[in-house]
Amino acid sequence: MIRRAGGLVTAVALSCVLATVGGDVPQERPGVGVLDASGAFFHPSWGKGAEGVVAQTRDGPVRAPTYLRYLAARLGRRHVEDLVFDELLARECKARKLAGNAPLLARSLATQRYHGAGRDVGSDPSGDIRRKFANEELRRLRAHALVGADRAVDPVAIEELFNRRHGVGGHKVEVRQVLVSLKATRTRLGDPDATASAVDVAARARAEGLRKRLASGEVWTDVLATSDDRTTRALLRDPARRARAGFLDGYNYRRYGPLFAAVVRGLDVGAVSDPVKTDTGYHVVLVVSREVTRLRDALPRLRAELRARPASPTETARLKTSLFAKYEVKIP
Repeated sequence: MIRRAGGLVTAVALSCVLATVGGDVPQERPGVGVLDASGAFFHPSWGKGAEGVVAQTRDGPVRAPTYLRYLAARLGRRHVEDLVFDELLARECKARKLAGNAPLLARSLATQRYHGAGRDVGSDPSGDIRRKFANEELRRLRAHALVGADRAVDPVAIEELFNRRHGVGGHKVEVRQVLVSLKATRTRLGDPDATASAVDVAARARAEGLRKRLASGEVWTDVLATSDDRTTRALLRDPARRARAGFLDGYNYRRYGPLFAAVVRGLDVGAVSDPVKTDTGYHVVLVVSREVTRLRDALPRLRAELRARPASPTETARLKTSLFAKYEVKIP
């Protein structure tokens, strides 16, 4: 339970999982137990009471407070943060109307994990393993819901996904190129003392010749055979991937710099560019296709995808820090 007074949150760890009601200790029925009154975790059904008996001996009962002190002595405070985090997850999800079916789904997922590991009911008569799985799934589902909901309204996350799915600014293009590199041109000249200017002139002349071949209707794969790009030549040697030779997969207007990007933006679909120079060399560029998407049209799909993506360990850790700060958690 979490008790808040004067801004101080006190964690009373494990107190809800300890006692029985009455003098006998009932056997736990197969399953994950019951959901705590806080909604934060599952515990054995015999742990509903506050002062009940957890075991009977010839000399008398072992009661819940003794069990609590025993667990505290063994575990110290290392599980207190976990308890607080689970309670805050339950509270935050309830306040934001998220993951309302998480307890039911956690039970189902725990059962799937249990049987998926090749276990049968008889190997876990007290339900301890399934309860552990259920509590792990409950935390994961709630963290996922909260992280996903925040992602879905985070303008930075939306923009990053939009650019990845639809190109920078919603301009997605398929670009193909033939490259004449300055390094390869120097090698072809066979003159180690050739000036940078001479290499540049030779590279540009070669690129212009390739452009004319393409403009005259020569097959792209034939021209690509002369490309100085190693990936292009490797694809040409692979019959299954030959058709992708020369394509800049996932081109995002950053590779090869701003001048190259400006040429791509200015080309009509199907048009071949004049040679464009970058630090690498000269490129002859073809825009194969162009698709323009408005952010407002893609927004519902983007938000749904951001909500559906599982929370990473890093995101879960950030969520924990955020919730502890929001609820002013202090663990003495």
